[in-house]
Amino acid sequence: MKDRVVNILQDSINKSVAFNYRTIDKHNNDQPIAFTTRRELNEVLESFYQLSSSAALQTQEDAIARRIFKIGEHIIFEKLLHFGNYYYSKQKLIIKDLDEKEEILRRTNVESASMLTRIRSYQLGLDGIGGSTDDYFIERMPQLLDGISFVIDKNVSEVFQPTLYNLLNLHQTIFYYFESAHPKYHPAIDELLSRVNLLIDKICNKKEIIELMESNLSLSLFHQQFLYFNAKLADSNFTPTINLDRDITKISIQQKLRVLINWAILDKKLFIKHFESILLEYEKMQTLRTLDAALFIRIAAIYLAETSQTPVELTINIQFDKVDITKILPTYYNGIGNIGTVAITPEEIALLHSYDDNTLRKKLAYCIINIPTNEIEREMKKTHGVFEISDMELRIKVNGNMGYLCMPFKTGQEIKSGSVSVDVFYQLLRPFFHFSNCAVVFITAKSCSQSLLNEIKRANEKYSFAIDVIENEQLAKLLKLMDN
Repeated sequence: MKDRVVNILQDSINKSVAFNYRTIDKHNNDQPIAFTTRRELNEVLESFYQLSSSAALQTQEDAIARRIFKIGEHIIFEKLLHFGNYYYSKQKLIIKDLDEKEEILRRTNVESASMLTRIRSYQLGLDGIGGSTDDYFIERMPQLLDGISFVIDKNVSEVFQPTLYNLLNLHQTIFYYFESAHPKYHPAIDELLSRVNLLIDKICNKKEIIELMESNLSLSLFHQQFLYFNAKLADSNFTPTINLDRDITKISIQQKLRVLINWAILDKKLFIKHFESILLEYEKMQTLRTLDAALFIRIAAIYLAETSQTPVELTINIQFDKVDITKILPTYYNGIGNIGTVAITPEEIALLHSYDDNTLRKKLAYCIINIPTNEIEREMKKTHGVFEISDMELRIKVNGNMGYLCMPFKTGQEIKSGSVSVDVFYQLLRPFFHFSNCAVVFITAKSCSQSLLNEIKRANEKYSFAIDVIENEQLAKLLKLMDN
């Protein structure tokens, strides 16, 4: 069954990537993005988060999944507009008609999902959170909760269902913020979580919601997920309040996919039990919609993480311009073409291996040409951080356009073995998460292992990643040439 899952996963990824690029091409300017499109984009990005965090992918494909997530998340962040719908929600939920009440619930629901996308970016190590736009999530949430409180207290039952979905999605976003261990918004977010919990409990005691959850499995499981998350936050055991294993034959494929996602959280055995029947139904679909594809990616990632011992082989279509890396070295590394004339002694190799990070960066910086000195010096001296893209990133011309020369470093002090293992390959790919136009030159005091060199060759061949290496004797010769 694994092969079937991988084949359908490949098609679903292709569909989702195509949607991502269409959305970016259309909205990568001042043009507003429709809330229906934003909703779909959030779902696609959540799926790529799940795919990346599941360890189901090969290293190269994981890097590309993160790159796709990053460029989509950038569009979401640019269009958040300071949580404007949160700001106006209280007024609209109190005084506007039912249609406008339902619309503002839909719009604030999408903004909550957009904040979840921001949190996922932080969890993937792609971006920080806590800027002024993110602050509005906290500052303006009370208006939304005040408006929802009015709807519940005044028994505006016509919008109880979208109100509960809104609260459950908001609770989910807050839960994953807690899970991310980001510190800034405590204790304010703790108080907001308490308010959300009270409102969910309050609306779930309404007879309309009690009756609805008896017939709506997807909603009742979403509520069970809320209870599970709260139990996890309280570090206590979770006991379902309903029978989780219910008949799903008569609901839509999209609802079945969502039910599987809930089961994956609440009861992995139920997830595995029902996965194959839903896979069979999904295989028979004639038209693959973006939202269905995104949901399938999520369940496939969960299934592979549970059942596969090794990452799967996929190809992800991504838009990268091919960069001729052979032109980068002689343009920016002074004398690189002449290192064949330099002789190196064992003592000089040992000296290279003794350099710490600061020393190696400083000596390499003296070899760089055709880049402003102040920029080289700034990158040479910058401190390392959790969101660092590379040890040095210098602006250069790549294919005639502005791009970056990114240099990860490994010193002899860091590498205790005789060569650099394939484990560092992920670090070489990290710049491609962030930049569409870049070249990577790996600066390493010790030689790369053959397995690492093979991965670099595959990345260059399969995806046109522009990666080259200056290692061991080559590096020693380059530094010696500049010392003379």
